[in-house]
Amino acid sequence: MAETKTMMIVPTPRCPECGEAGLLQVPADGWDTWQAGELIQMAFPELSVDTREQLKTGYHADCWNTAFGGWDED
Repeated sequence: MAETKTMMIVPTPRCPECGEAGLLQVPADGWDTWQAGELIQMAFPELSVDTREQLKTGYHADCWNTAFGGWDED
């Protein structure tokens, strides 16, 4: 039988690019582990890099790309 994880909804910091805050659904055990000092990638291996970035810094994926995207080749 597959294990069911307890999930929780947590607020994210305001995005430095667009100024919007967000809410993310994350595993409760990962949240507790991260809050106790574990690295975010170890606490939430099942979350995407983009989701972990938003959880940690507030940056949405599109806002990150706007702020730090690749160089324009022109």
